[in-house]
Amino acid sequence: MDSRARVEQAVFDFLRPQLKAYREQSTELARAAANSIGKVVQHAEAVVSTRRRELKRAQDALEACQAQEDADCSGYVRQVQAAQQALQRAVQGRDVVNEAST
Repeated sequence: MDSRARVEQAVFDFLRPQLKAYREQSTELARAAANSIGKVVQHAEAVVSTRRRELKRAQDALEACQAQEDADCSGYVRQVQAAQQALQRAVQGRDVVNEAST
């Protein structure tokens, strides 16, 4: 082997373990990022589900109030409106998370 070939081989021998370590680290980082994104997506879905249940409860309470004669249901109407807005914000947040994760 001439001296240039020995130098090139030495460089490859030096870089090979470093490149392998870099590949392993980048693979682990990608796996950790995907795991974190998955958790955020799950949380966003859970929040939307919770807000839907809250809206349903508020609507049921409003219907029960409206079934009573001469009942003041204005508080229930406000609760339904607030629950609708909370659901809308949760859906928008979930959509942002889903869009960002793709």
